[in-house]
Amino acid sequence: MGSGGALSSSFGCECWFAGECAAMTETPESQQAEVPFCVAVAEDEAELREYYQKVLPHLGYQIVGIFENGEELVQHCFQSMPHVIVCDVDLQRLSGPESVKLIRSRHPVAAVYVTENRFEDVTAEKVNRAVVLKKPFSMSDLEQAIAQAIATNSNSSNFNEMI
Repeated sequence: MGSGGALSSSFGCECWFAGECAAMTETPESQQAEVPFCVAVAEDEAELREYYQKVLPHLGYQIVGIFENGEELVQHCFQSMPHVIVCDVDLQRLSGPESVKLIRSRHPVAAVYVTENRFEDVTAEKVNRAVVLKKPFSMSDLEQAIAQAIATNSNSSNFNEMI
């Protein structure tokens, strides 16, 4: 993904998440012993894709793929069947909610929609039982959103068969 160091945004300032990435070392042993949930990510911002690449394993999740658009996410998820999808609401080719709807037509999956637009928040909440995470967010916010998405979908017998 990247060569490390501080990440810069297109505005020339340090990203809001750069400090968290720099503070992380290895995944704690307590998390390594558990069988991780598999997560697929779709994000059009390169810096956030790099952030997810570093943070998700640290939180104990196994990444099955990180993609730039909804179409790539859907194609991959039809084969890999992740437990959780973390995706931007406003993606190229297919939006986050459209992508999740297609994936859920084949198998159950928990979803976290990431957005910075308040109008998108309302739309995302109405579509596909998903948790909405607003930018900027912390590693703790991401962890809570994924846990909430898993809990929301754990009532589905199809979802429980996957884990």
